[in-house]
Amino acid sequence: CRIEFAPYPSGKYDKIASEGAGIAAAFDQCRKDLPTLSSWSDDEIEATYNSLKSTPSELLFQSPLGPFVVFSAFGIWRDGLAAWSIPPCKEYLDLCQFVPAPQMFGN
Repeated sequence: CRIEFAPYPSGKYDKIASEGAGIAAAFDQCRKDLPTLSSWSDDEIEATYNSLKSTPSELLFQSPLGPFVVFSAFGIWRDGLAAWSIPPCKEYLDLCQFVPAPQMFGN
């Protein structure tokens, strides 16, 4: 239920709330979808939702932050980061010496 209230990617209940039906309609739909919450009030659902924290796997796989972190980490590992005095990976540079350069257009 928590992920469906998330604004990115827009979850089912977030869409209901943001398309004009309001948060009360989103809570009503949540109660219909999840019968165990049928006796919960809007305040109880909202308090529970607000108390839950994202897990690292949710951040990596279900948010735009994940690909940014992965590609940035790979770029820093490969090329280093001079601003923070992080040198490039020596093993990567040593490996690159042995990889033949592609020949373009028969050159």
